[in-house]
Amino acid sequence: DLYSDYREMDLELHALLREAYLPLSRSVTDRAAELARLHLDADVRYVGVCIRGTAKYREQAPVDSAIYLAEVERLLDEGAVDRVFIQTDQAQVRSLFGRVLGDRCDHLPELPVSDGAVVIHETERDDGHRVAFGRDLLAAMSLLAQRDRVITHTGNIGTWILLLRRSRAGVTQARRGELVALD
Repeated sequence: DLYSDYREMDLELHALLREAYLPLSRSVTDRAAELARLHLDADVRYVGVCIRGTAKYREQAPVDSAIYLAEVERLLDEGAVDRVFIQTDQAQVRSLFGRVLGDRCDHLPELPVSDGAVVIHETERDDGHRVAFGRDLLAAMSLLAQRDRVITHTGNIGTWILLLRRSRAGVTQARRGELVALD
């Protein structure tokens, strides 16, 4: 069950299957490079934080964003990372991290956010926007996977980040109301 404990996932097998059958396209890798150039500092150690809010409760109870924030602050205070790169579909969560962390928090303004319970991919968009959104979301997952540390949720996006990273090292998974280190 890829939606529960990522420590139980056969990461090597799943990563090989992903690479063989679902490789990232050149448009995604080029977009990831462009977004990194625009919004991330290559010389800085980041913790990548992925919090999914909208409709997550349908699959599993969401973990309070304050738990993510406390872990990020701990990593910053200990000097394990210098900055935060957050990806969330919730405007209020992104704003919270920005208020608390100030200029130490980066995000991709190209990705849409919601302040309600409607998931981004179910909002009204034409096909051109959906394709661009999908490309940008995959690019963001790739960028999150490349960070020094990663804190992610339980779900499809979290699974993709782990598969793109190809390692549990430095990854923390939020599940069942707590954060669990995977390495």
